[in-house]
Amino acid sequence: IAIPGDNSSTVDEYDAAQNLLMSFVFTPPSDTRVAAGFIEDMTWGLGGWLWISTFSGEVYSVSSAGIIQSSFDTGTSGPGVATDGTNLYTTEGFGFIDPAPHFYRRDAAGNILATISTGLNDTLGIGYDRLSNTFWIGGIDLLSNVDGSGNVLNQFGIDGVHTGVELSTVPEPATIVLMGFGMVALLVSRKKTVQINGRLG
Repeated sequence: IAIPGDNSSTVDEYDAAQNLLMSFVFTPPSDTRVAAGFIEDMTWGLGGWLWISTFSGEVYSVSSAGIIQSSFDTGTSGPGVATDGTNLYTTEGFGFIDPAPHFYRRDAAGNILATISTGLNDTLGIGYDRLSNTFWIGGIDLLSNVDGSGNVLNQFGIDGVHTGVELSTVPEPATIVLMGFGMVALLVSRKKTVQINGRLG
């Protein structure tokens, strides 16, 4: 889980019994933009790294000890980040003035391989569902399930600004559990943290 702060954020890893396994402070080395240290979303996987997106729009690959390996700028504010194990996916962020309906398939260096439009106003946190090969995208008071072409398959109205979305499947038919690094979903807001214990199915 991330405990965000504008200049730096703390990242804690827990096991299923909620025992703290490790903790480190994430501080961007050279990004001086507003809220450059504020973690919006995280995902574990591609290359064996923890991928972190920040409010300023930067995405970092980080070791389990918190050592930054690489970074790239998405050019957006408040993007989410996810991986399917082969590619990274980032979102367009907040639709403050104009809608921000896109998410992007990227390689590990951040190069855009595909641009996908969802028709949503905000595309914030993003999580990849391996069971159905679809994505869950957070918005303001909304969580949307979309396919790889951007078609909206399902939506749930959930209060909050959903900038951190992680998914894990369980071996039960047609059941999806939203998860953080433990047994709960952690949806991070710039003003509050919302935890959801339950299943969407």
